[in-house]
Parts: sequence; structure tokens; C-alpha cells
Amino acid sequence: MSSPWSAIWPALSGETLHADRVDFDVFWVVSQYAGTPSPVHFHSGDVAGVLYLKVPEIDETEEARSYIAGRQPGYINFLIGGKQRLSRSLISFKPKVGELYLFPGWLLHVAEPFRGSGERRSMAFNAVVGDES
Repeated sequence: MSSPWSAIWPALSGETLHADRVDFDVFWVVSQYAGTPSPVHFHSGDVAGVLYLKVPEIDETEEARSYIAGRQPGYINFLIGGKQRLSRSLISFKPKVGELYLFPGWLLHVAEPFRGSGERRSMAFNAVVGDES
């Protein structure tokens, strides 16, 4: 079965990749509360990741809403290219504690602000993939 990621990052389509080493460049923790945006951005390095440590209670009415071309409050959204016929330029996920998202560092993404109680806390990182040569 094809992953929704394979359209964005062909390496996830099942092909075998080989890397002699992965060097983690930096790790950091982000803590956000209701209304706190994380603007659209990308990361340095070949691979980036985010691990969700805490997720807030999102108001059900707010979560049912969709705004700005399908982006949902409190979700993490990955964006590529512009709007094109027969293609998907946005993939959206509702984060859960313990979920780890790995993606190419160049991929634009955003953590949407939310309304509700609690904290969204995540640990992010950048890494470089290399060969021993």
C-alpha cells in the first residue's frame, strides 16, 4: 500500500536507502499554548523530525473547522508546491503523544495554533545523512 508520504518524499515509497552514518545536528523542545502559532518553515539538514511529548485538549467545535485550504487547528501540516489539478499539496495530521514524524529538511510545514486547554510540547531535530566516503 502506498503511503501519503511517497508523493512528497519518494524515498518513503519502499525503495531501499543506504547511509553509512546519520549525524544529529541539533535538538530542541518547543512548548506552545492556545493561540500560539508556529509559522510555515523548513529545517536545515537532510532529515528533520518532531516527536510529540504533550498534546492539548482541542475544542471539538474548533477542531471540526477547516480553514486556510484545509489546515485544521492544532494539527501539523506538511506543504509542497502550489495548488495543482489532480495533486495534493497538503498533508495534515492530528498529533498524538509519542508520535514521531520524520521528513526531509526542505519540506515546508506548520503547527497550527489551537483553542483549548493544555500544552503542545514537542522535541524537534535536524540530521545529516552521509556516506563514509
